[in-house]
Amino acid sequence: MTVRLIGLSKLLLGVSVCVCMVVCPVCLCVALRQTGDLSRYGIVLDAGSSHTSMFIYKWPADKQNGTGVVTQHSECDAKGGGISSYAGKPGEAAKSLEECMNHALKEIPKSRQHQTPLCLGATAGMRLLKLINRTESEQVLKEVRDKLSSYPFKFKEAKILSGQEEGAYGWVTVNYLLENFIKVIRVN
Repeated sequence: MTVRLIGLSKLLLGVSVCVCMVVCPVCLCVALRQTGDLSRYGIVLDAGSSHTSMFIYKWPADKQNGTGVVTQHSECDAKGGGISSYAGKPGEAAKSLEECMNHALKEIPKSRQHQTPLCLGATAGMRLLKLINRTESEQVLKEVRDKLSSYPFKFKEAKILSGQEEGAYGWVTVNYLLENFIKVIRVN
């Protein structure tokens, strides 16, 4: 009887190990499939003088050495003029961003939205409005901030960029597009 119990115990142990070898990888695959895309995202709104454009960027979540290649995932142009054109009706500036923000909700997986940084940089139109009527520019930015912070993304800021900041971002963009930041490995 003891010999049969020992044999049965070994059989059960062997079956358990085999089941675990099959079930664990399947569970891992299902979990990864439910998690879906392991990428990270970022949203930048470029609030120019004539219109606002939204860009969604994407990069690998498991980037090596703290760096990863960023790609533009999607873009959207807001209807209407630049946010500075809504002076006197600042709520309309915020409303003009809704279509693009709803586009972002569809493009970025729900599981990644709370981690996705969201920034708006206003340029020349808002700099000019600030010079002419500081109160109006502040009201437009307040409405825009309130609207953007109502979305599930990680809202960082909505601000007027200085000319120097705008120039620096432009310099980075041009050099990125020209692939001047790509590391070249020379083989002798």
